[in-house]
Amino acid sequence: MDSVSVKVTKMIELDRDRLFDYFIPIELPILLRGYGLLPAVVKVSEQTGAWDVPGSSRMVHLSDSGTIREEVISCDRPNLFSYKLSKFTGMFSLLVAGANGEWRFKQINNQLTEVNWEYSFDAKGRFTRLILQPIIELLFHRYMQQIVEDLSVLAKKSLAEF
Repeated sequence: MDSVSVKVTKMIELDRDRLFDYFIPIELPILLRGYGLLPAVVKVSEQTGAWDVPGSSRMVHLSDSGTIREEVISCDRPNLFSYKLSKFTGMFSLLVAGANGEWRFKQINNQLTEVNWEYSFDAKGRFTRLILQPIIELLFHRYMQQIVEDLSVLAKKSLAEF
């Protein structure tokens, strides 16, 4: 299958354990607010289990009325969280057969964590890959950068209160 991958990296001035524990249960509409033509997450429904348990799934609802099924693949606290996306409806259903996401958290020192977030989108075919590639590499990449920056700001603010 033709796939398109994208990755962002950010250093966040927080302890890895605390950052990971903040990240796992975060409400998606707080973090995934949309970017340009990319829709925001407006709600999550049908969650089948705790979000750090492989096999748990949920339905993600987007501002363009689309939905995506999200399923936890692995969770190795505080190092790794991976998931897959399927059953796209809306805009991306025309281009994407499925996707995999992975967050890695690497402790640099007591108060610095390197966060790596990577996506791999499976295009529905070679032609759709030609359309999907610039959307992912340009627009979605910027969206991911915004999300990781927002995660940093929100986590620092929330964890500073404790």
